[in-house]
Amino acid sequence: LKQLSRHRHFLVGNISDLKRKSIAVLDRVFPEYQKIFSDTFVTTSLELLSKCPTPEDIVCIDTQKLCDILSTVSRGRINYDKVSNIQNIAKKSFGIKFALDGFSFELKQLIAQIQFLESQLKDLENEINSIYLTFNCYLSTIPGISNTLAAIILSEIGDINKFSSPAKLVAFAGIDPSVNQSGEFLGTENTISKRGSPFLRRALFLAAFVAENNNPTLKTYYQKKIKEGKHHYVATGAVARKLAFIAYGVL
Repeated sequence: LKQLSRHRHFLVGNISDLKRKSIAVLDRVFPEYQKIFSDTFVTTSLELLSKCPTPEDIVCIDTQKLCDILSTVSRGRINYDKVSNIQNIAKKSFGIKFALDGFSFELKQLIAQIQFLESQLKDLENEINSIYLTFNCYLSTIPGISNTLAAIILSEIGDINKFSSPAKLVAFAGIDPSVNQSGEFLGTENTISKRGSPFLRRALFLAAFVAENNNPTLKTYYQKKIKEGKHHYVATGAVARKLAFIAYGVL
């Protein structure tokens, strides 16, 4: 479970890199593209970019043909008027006009890699979930912790009996305060220690981002920290520590 969870981290990182590279290319050849889709990497958008990676490609393709392609992928949410609007935006684009063949080829390959890796990620998450369910673990009952995050947390912790207290689990995750001290100097602004497992720490922070918005108790705790003048990330770190204590209790 730990091996597959860490492999998932690798895949997610690769997909993120490819998405950043794709946006960098789009910003040069079609800077208005973000007006068309709120999320560049939804299925319909990826289909459009794989078929028509440049504004010129979108303008040249028959409107009805493009409508048929996108309507099928979007399950009818894209109609003829929407496609006409996309082509009008493409027609007025002020993106660069040179080396378009090169940019088009590059973007098509980037999109193909994203689609391939996302299909692998889906298969991987199904495999992780099936293994996680064999442990009869209740971590995913904690608001903010999905099955995927629960699998990461469980696999990184291993046997909970290794930790005699929740504070030791917090230290293992590296979300305990570090002490900045030298001789008689004692720093007053401390940060988290970042010792132990970075994978566990990241999973707890991701869960904290969800919990501070959706878990009533932890949302109240987060808002209390903000009112105390804490920075958003400091308050989120406090929520992550609370989640570590809760996870310890559940396990």
